[in-house]
Amino acid sequence: MKRSIFFISVIVLLVFSADFAYSCSCAFRTTEEKFNEANNVFIGKVEDIRKPFFTMSTSDSVTVNFDVSKVLKGSISKEVTLETTVDEVSCGYNFIENEEYLVYTYDNEGILTTGICTGTKKFVDAKDEIEELNLVIVKNDEQKSPEATISELSQIFVLALVVLVIALLVIAELHFVRWIKGLRKK
Repeated sequence: MKRSIFFISVIVLLVFSADFAYSCSCAFRTTEEKFNEANNVFIGKVEDIRKPFFTMSTSDSVTVNFDVSKVLKGSISKEVTLETTVDEVSCGYNFIENEEYLVYTYDNEGILTTGICTGTKKFVDAKDEIEELNLVIVKNDEQKSPEATISELSQIFVLALVVLVIALLVIAELHFVRWIKGLRKK
């Protein structure tokens, strides 16, 4: 009898002292870190959500189509399709049709993906973050300007050299042709 009470007590103690386990855990990142790590950042309205008819796991893909109203980073079209997982347990984001979102995406082998850990959120909840993003964008532009200018200048310099070499070759060919014609006349 004492053994039974002891085992039941141990089982009850283990059940109530166990921590809940979650499959998805997100590290805290600043707005600037989320922006810099993402391939694309945009504001858009969900036009269509295609969920699988039958799901095998919480990590099954959901396809979401967006009508993009503003691109903050990257070069994406006005219509964007991305994927997330079915459930937040697998870090998926539960989008709602006709809602507007601030979306951070990553390129996963040519497919744009997002989730709850990327920083994606409803537009109405992202007003402060969008203000921060505007400051981050200005800061990044200021930091990249000298490098971009040097890079652009070096590309222009290389292009100018190529054009100069081609022009010299054309002039040399014209002189060579005249020289050959002059030799034939003699």
